[in-house]
Amino acid sequence: MARMARRILLTVVTVVAFLGFAAPAAGAHGIQGVESTNYRTRITGMTPRRDGLIIRVVEAGSRLELINRTDEDVVIFGYQDEPYLRIDAAGGVFANVRSPATYINADRSGSRQPPPDADPSAPPEWERIDDGLTARWHDHRAHWMGTKDAPPVRRSPGERHVVIPRWEVPIEVRGERVLVTGDLTWIPGTSSVPWLALSIAIALGIAGTAFTRRGVRALTLIVVLVVLVDMVHVAGKASAAAGGLAAGAGGVLSGSFFSLAGWAAGGLAVVLLLRRSDDGPFAAAFAGAVVALFGGLADIADLSRSQIPFAFGELVARMIVSWSLGAGAGLVLAAILRFRRNPAPKPAQGAFGDGGEGGEPVVP
Repeated sequence: MARMARRILLTVVTVVAFLGFAAPAAGAHGIQGVESTNYRTRITGMTPRRDGLIIRVVEAGSRLELINRTDEDVVIFGYQDEPYLRIDAAGGVFANVRSPATYINADRSGSRQPPPDADPSAPPEWERIDDGLTARWHDHRAHWMGTKDAPPVRRSPGERHVVIPRWEVPIEVRGERVLVTGDLTWIPGTSSVPWLALSIAIALGIAGTAFTRRGVRALTLIVVLVVLVDMVHVAGKASAAAGGLAAGAGGVLSGSFFSLAGWAAGGLAVVLLLRRSDDGPFAAAFAGAVVALFGGLADIADLSRSQIPFAFGELVARMIVSWSLGAGAGLVLAAILRFRRNPAPKPAQGAFGDGGEGGEPVVP
């Protein structure tokens, strides 16, 4: 019993310490900082239309993407009508280092301040920032920038609101001005209660495997499922990033280092469980804790928001988050309960009673 108590205490302390260290990373979990939202950014028009000029909203409205296939250079203008970005027809994306937008658009929140020499009236000074024919940028004209929700949203959050009826981004192709227009709408999300209830049911169901005759086999299968579903989760988030899976994978995995640790712990847990090692349940508990945090808790807003950056659809995203939260917590509970029900065997006793000195039987 003492060994069991020490094992459980060690597991709990390890998981708590890990989660405490990982919590700041969980707060930044996402596709380059992209999170789900109830604000929908939409492009409504391009005047005049230009063949080969493709613009779209990416990453749940966090950025705009412009692809230049016109055989002409394209210039995107900043907030003071200054040249901001240039996409060369020969391939290459350039930023005007004198444009304040170059610095303000560096992140979703617009937190970076332009340097003193950023002068929108000065001649452009172009600096190459990327290759190819595609530019992606955080355009703060196209998404909500307030620290609080828009006033009509605060008054009636359960109703749909057109927050910005018309936003505009001017661009230029061969000296001709082209105006891209769109709108920003608040679309209420759904209740998270049913999804959280599902998570609880999943957690209790998995914890119940500790009381079954084939608990180890069931635990092994659950670990495999938890890791595979979390991989699908990461792939869906990466594929929703601008540029698709190839472009988004690096950003997601670099921001989700702990997910990789969880997958490794899951693989180790499967090996140990198949070998019937006493350490198998504890490796499973560690993997479950990581997935519950990074695959569930970090994306818990997906359960209630209407705009989710996920390639396989909002319903699948909610199902995966609910599963990850419940299954991860269930693995932790199942591991602890199983060890309580199956403590490590005591050392063998002598044939006639307690062993005496040197392990020899005590003969009365």
